Amino acid sequence: MKVHILFPLLGVMVFSGCPEGPDGPAPPDAGDLELREPMEAPAGTWTYVPFLRTRCMSGSPAGLGINLSPDSDRLLIYLQEGGACWDALSCLMTVNVDGFSQGDFDAFIQSRGRRGHFNRDDPSNPFADWNHVFVPYCSGDVHGGANPEGPGGRIHMGARNMDQFLERILLTFPHVRQVVLAGSSAGGVGAALNFDRVQRAFGEVPVSLLDDSGPVMSDTYLRPCLQQVWRDAWNLDASLPEDCEVCRSGSGGLSEALRFVARKYPDRRMGIILSNRDSIFRNFFGFGAGECTAWEPMDGVTFREGSMELRDTLLAEHPNVRIYMMDSEHHVWLWQTPLSRLVNDGVPLSTWIQQLVEGDPGWDHVGP
Repeated sequence: MKVHILFPLLGVMVFSGCPEGPDGPAPPDAGDLELREPMEAPAGTWTYVPFLRTRCMSGSPAGLGINLSPDSDRLLIYLQEGGACWDALSCLMTVNVDGFSQGDFDAFIQSRGRRGHFNRDDPSNPFADWNHVFVPYCSGDVHGGANPEGPGGRIHMGARNMDQFLERILLTFPHVRQVVLAGSSAGGVGAALNFDRVQRAFGEVPVSLLDDSGPVMSDTYLRPCLQQVWRDAWNLDASLPEDCEVCRSGSGGLSEALRFVARKYPDRRMGIILSNRDSIFRNFFGFGAGECTAWEPMDGVTFREGSMELRDTLLAEHPNVRIYMMDSEHHVWLWQTPLSRLVNDGVPLSTWIQQLVEGDPGWDHVGP
């Protein structure tokens, strides 16, 4: 019988029948092989790892970056920010619409690879000595899509890419005892949407959420018509927690996704960093104006009302969820260098994150 060798997840050699080519057994597909091997990189240095079977919205392969800390058993997974793409206008404001290459990664790391939460030289950074994984954003779907045939010929496979990333991350970090899933803006939304997926992948290893500037508000503020546009463009429902029926109730209800995982994982901490007049997200929510027939930025007062409702009503019953809220229009905070530079109501952002990570009983809401 003609045979070839496959390498399953546990590294066991399995022989199976396979057609033979003119020069012997057909080689295993490189995309299959890569998912069965841990990622390797020099310690303390950023390394880009392409994933041949993943897809950016342009159709090119996606990938991720790793920065290893061999003596650490903790892991930070960070999802990149960068808008969202569902039509011609929105795609103009979305990063990496043509894909994300080694060159793009090198440029990004040159400017941000040692800033904020990735700064290993900042003693106030809770993640300074952790293992770091950076997930670039090239799917245009807040890291949550499952649509290989999106509008305009685009491919929105952010959630399906995450499945492949997780398979290899688990092989690379088999002994971690703590994980933080973080992201900013679209990456913050993506971190919340992918939380259940990541926690299920890590099993008993606790995963915490850190959502920087990616608030998913109630239908009053994040209009259902806009949510429906995203559901249709990205096949977003396919990436939501399988057991969350309320997440799929009608065209709205995406705010229920965070409430659902907060109830499902009451022992897992979930932190949200939020500006109550965030100028970028007010523009983003503006696509829902006039029942999605016009674009008009949301005013600061209305966005502040939505922020307060999110904290004081929607999430009030969940003691495992806390918000670090600034009275500000600024967007994205985790790149602050050092992280202790930002002080809100006397509490440095670095301290609040440290409390989240360490399970400090004093961890609480901060801000107005």
